[in-house]
Amino acid sequence: MKRLIFGLAAIVFAAATAAFTTPTSSPLSLDDAYFAFDYGSYTPTLSNVQDESKWIRVSDMNDCPNGELRACKIRVTDAHYSGSSLSSSANIQAVESATGIAYVEDAVAVQIVNRANP
Repeated sequence: MKRLIFGLAAIVFAAATAAFTTPTSSPLSLDDAYFAFDYGSYTPTLSNVQDESKWIRVSDMNDCPNGELRACKIRVTDAHYSGSSLSSSANIQAVESATGIAYVEDAVAVQIVNRANP
C-alpha cells in the first residue's frame, strides 16, 4: 500500500513540475526584440530611419496601421540589440516614399512592418 501511495505521489509531483516548466522550443524566439521608430522625437526622414539610435524598444509588433509608406517596427535577433538599444549591425536600409518621409526597405531583421501615412 505504501508503494502505491508513494507511486501516485511521485506521478502527481512530476505532473505538477511539468505544468510549470517553460518549453525549450517555440515558433517565436524569446531572444528576439521589437523596435519602433521614435516618432515622438524624430521625423521619419531617410537619414533618421536608417539611424539605429532613433529606434526604441517596444513590447510587440502591433499598432502599425496597414500600409507601406512610413517606417514603423522591426523585429531583430539578440545579435542586433543590446538592452534597449538597436545595434548598427541591424543595417537598416530605407527608401523615401515622399519628400521627407521614409520607410524600411531592408534590414538584418526577422520581420519588418511599415505603416500608412497618417
